[in-house]
Amino acid sequence: MGDMKQGNKASSSITIADVARLANASKATVSRVLTGNARVKPETKARILSVIDEYGFVPNRYAQCLAGTPTRMIGVVISELANFFFTEVVEGVDSVLSEENYSMLMCFTNWDGEKELQTVNTLIKNNVDGVILSASSPESPTIKVLKDSGVPFVVVNCIPDDPDIPYVSGDNYEGGRLVAEYLNGSDYSKVLVVTGFDDQPMKLRCQGFLENLKLSCEICHYENVPTAEEGQKFGDTIIQELRKNSAPLVVFVSNDNVAIGVENNISKEVRIPEEVSIIGYDDIAPASFCRVPLTTVSQNIFLMGRTAAELLVRLISKAEIGESQILICPQLIIRESTR
Repeated sequence: MGDMKQGNKASSSITIADVARLANASKATVSRVLTGNARVKPETKARILSVIDEYGFVPNRYAQCLAGTPTRMIGVVISELANFFFTEVVEGVDSVLSEENYSMLMCFTNWDGEKELQTVNTLIKNNVDGVILSASSPESPTIKVLKDSGVPFVVVNCIPDDPDIPYVSGDNYEGGRLVAEYLNGSDYSKVLVVTGFDDQPMKLRCQGFLENLKLSCEICHYENVPTAEEGQKFGDTIIQELRKNSAPLVVFVSNDNVAIGVENNISKEVRIPEEVSIIGYDDIAPASFCRVPLTTVSQNIFLMGRTAAELLVRLISKAEIGESQILICPQLIIRESTR
């Protein structure tokens, strides 16, 4: 081993056994240091880290998987990459995983249940330590696959049908109720409800809104408007509705991306909120600085992601779990898009 120091500084041939020998420690102790386990004496840990640094040792994650060693890797499966909602969820997740020395493997499914299932199966085969899943539906087969695999996981932004599954979600029914309560007692003669994907959160938001709206008015429900681009196109329909009857109307859009698309279109021809009031949902970052700052329901998306990650870390470490099914309380944020 006399030439190891020079050779290994230029290569990655040093093994975990070599690190253990050079640091006068066992391979198990070296593994504990590599995985962030706190149960290592500080002086032993310092020796091991010194050897790792000197020889440029890089652990073989594939070998760790085969040996059953924790990979410190978490799979995060989201529905849409270019969606500010999921961006903020992931930021919340990362704020915890970084603190806990976990790496994040982010995957997206484009709202495709089959792709969701394939993605999670791949994560399981690669021995991730845990999964955070934005499930496509409460009865998604992916949830059962994860449950049967024994891999710790948390569902986010969805309440699973299986009552044993840990989840973190916004209280979407309550969010819809808050919007209805805000409008009750106003003088709008027409309400347009605009929804996108036919998923559980949207259904609950609409249910909470419609079951609690006491306003005497005409209600029109427009479906299948899922993106900001579609929202911008839908703005033409709103302008037509206003031209039929010049009385002010209110538009409740079930997510902010679509609401901002609507506003970008109609604000060129319509006075907001004098002629058309707009209410969104999610309180994504752009909602507060779009052309007319958007009244919306905040479900504290960053907190949702952070809470899901905290719960997952407790599940992985088999720590005291506490509450494992968590609803984040929403708040109505009133800005200039409503009168």
